Amino acid sequence: MNHAEPLTEDDPQRQVKLTQFVERHEQQHIMTGCRGMRLHYVFYPQANKPTIVVAPGRAEAAFKYRELARDFYQRGFQVAVIDHRGQGLSERFFPNRQLGHMDDFEYAAKDLLQLAKRVQFNHQPCYLIAHSMGATIGLRACQMEPGLFARVALMAPMLSLPLPMPAMLMRVYLWWRTTTERIAWRKHRQPPEYISPGRREYHDGGFRNNPLTSSLVRYNAFRQMYEQQPKLQLGGPTSGWLRAALALIATVFSEVDKIDQPMLVALADDERVVTATGQHKLRQRLASSSITQQWLQLEHCRHEPLLEIDAVRTPLIEQIFHFFTTSN
Repeated sequence: MNHAEPLTEDDPQRQVKLTQFVERHEQQHIMTGCRGMRLHYVFYPQANKPTIVVAPGRAEAAFKYRELARDFYQRGFQVAVIDHRGQGLSERFFPNRQLGHMDDFEYAAKDLLQLAKRVQFNHQPCYLIAHSMGATIGLRACQMEPGLFARVALMAPMLSLPLPMPAMLMRVYLWWRTTTERIAWRKHRQPPEYISPGRREYHDGGFRNNPLTSSLVRYNAFRQMYEQQPKLQLGGPTSGWLRAALALIATVFSEVDKIDQPMLVALADDERVVTATGQHKLRQRLASSSITQQWLQLEHCRHEPLLEIDAVRTPLIEQIFHFFTTSN
């Protein structure tokens, strides 16, 4: 395949081409992650080629990144996409698979490192593309093992979140709530509740006013996949997820000096899921760093740049490719 053959939104053979790629190249694997967690990942191998590991965002299944895998497979990379613990086809934390929970993001970062080591060819570089929650997990993984990823591309990183109360009060509330829920689970096997009554089981709210993408084609494609494969669905987050997420963000900033990978960071100008405060904070903290950095402010872009319209997505793919293949 020629790397000049992206799947455009208006291509009538778009789904056929993607299906052919999946049938020819996609492998599904299971590995045992931290604390015995059963983890699913998809792999598009190419012998003796550099590796790209993909870390999805919250509630995103690995299959959602098939188009991205095709883009970079055609450019001479092998690609592996993880289903983070508690989502996708990886093991969930509770019998109710809809609960968007996380025990500890430190484990998720170690899972990501484990996958990278599992699929990387000797003497070939390994790169990271990570979105939102996955970007924060990826940053933590980079801090844990600075030499593993040669370069990283972060899409709309989750470095601060919209909270209903001041951060200090939120931490106290989350401590109280997660403690009581943990006791209820241990004593009575009573699972936690969703943190927000308005965000419960998986629900397709429709394309209009969605905060993720302005591409109707790509939006419909992933929603259809989730409807056809209900096991991929994930509902709203628990208080445990939010507490763990805030702890992850705090740890990333407390050890920001350990980040030494060249990085490309793409920010959405129409961001409605995470807040820009943490993204600006990271940029300021890294301003005096000697590492190579590219910060992109993407116009007409919502929270998922890699799911956006061609006018946003196609140039971004090219920028990531050139960033990964350019030496300092």
